[in-house]
Amino acid sequence: MIPEGWKLTKLAEGIELVSGQHVEAQYVNEEGAGEPYLTGPADFDGGKIISSKFTDFANKFCEEGDVLVTVKGSGTGRIVRADRRYAISRQLMSIKARGFDSNYLYFLVSSKVGSYEGAAAGLIPGISRVDILNADVLAPPVSEQIRIAKIISSWDEVIGVSERMLESSRKQKRALMQHLLTGKRRLPGAEGRWREERLGDLFSERNETGRDELPLLAITGGSGVIDRGELARRDTSSEDKGKYKRLCIGDIGYNTMRMWQGVSGLSDKEGLVSPAYTVVTPGHEADGLFFSYLFKFPRVIHEFYRHSQGLVSDTWNLKYRHFSEIKVAVPEVDEQKAIAKVLSQADAEIEAQQRRLDCLRQEKRALMQQLLTGKRRVKVEATVPTEEAAC
Repeated sequence: MIPEGWKLTKLAEGIELVSGQHVEAQYVNEEGAGEPYLTGPADFDGGKIISSKFTDFANKFCEEGDVLVTVKGSGTGRIVRADRRYAISRQLMSIKARGFDSNYLYFLVSSKVGSYEGAAAGLIPGISRVDILNADVLAPPVSEQIRIAKIISSWDEVIGVSERMLESSRKQKRALMQHLLTGKRRLPGAEGRWREERLGDLFSERNETGRDELPLLAITGGSGVIDRGELARRDTSSEDKGKYKRLCIGDIGYNTMRMWQGVSGLSDKEGLVSPAYTVVTPGHEADGLFFSYLFKFPRVIHEFYRHSQGLVSDTWNLKYRHFSEIKVAVPEVDEQKAIAKVLSQADAEIEAQQRRLDCLRQEKRALMQQLLTGKRRVKVEATVPTEEAAC
């Protein structure tokens, strides 16, 4: 049902669509001569345009306020709003508002991204001009478009504040790790000098097999130890779990071939992990939580890289015998626990901020769906968000 005063139309009725054009490499420079030249979504990673290429030989341009859509290759379907005039390559198309409010058009196109990505499915990803121009859209009067766009923009502002707060907390945690995990900053009551220890004197290897009744686990770089079923990728585990290793609560497991990339985690559950993992158990002088942070610290990850064995990166591995020879500087176990507590509190705050941000984004998507379809009319009810109201 079409809302009163709205009309069902094609996107083509309210836009001008400009297809980008390739500029030969010999006419492109990185010295800032000419117009900034965008070649694809790599130029607007994270939603902010950062142009590193320039040219005097472009024929196709977008203007400030235009919506740029990636229409070819990797990143097909990704969009960004132009903050100034740019030359654009054939990987991009520029959508210019003609019968729409420009702010409303950006949110309208954002809501269509899923259908564009569907049109891009195939062996060679791509979106055609027809895909964009023939898209069915509901168009309210321009005055209502302006009010809708203003409401959605207010949510973007709150989300932007939340994103900046989250990034600030992450930076603070990185600074804490830099100071606390090196002994540059000591916590109140901490005494004694840090000592250099071999990991083999602090950890033993757990190499228990034959526990087929235990659930399957996986170890990731970002989330640590998780249930194997939480992985999005296809289960490639062998039906024969005879060689799978037991991972116990308090153990640290790591990907033998990716420890130099920081793929490790402290386990809060018991289960089985693939033979591709190494499992180590902390001794009395090692706090597992402290070392789970230390094993993510760039300086220590570099040591894992140095001690990994193999001819090329695809085959580098850090088996226990090489892991055990690595030396690290550590405090007494009580100080380890105190440091781990501070870092885990920082993680808890980051996780809470991430949940709030996710809620804001979810509520914005729901509101957009209502406002852009007329299910919720701005004259009757439209709220400006507050972070406290999220979820």
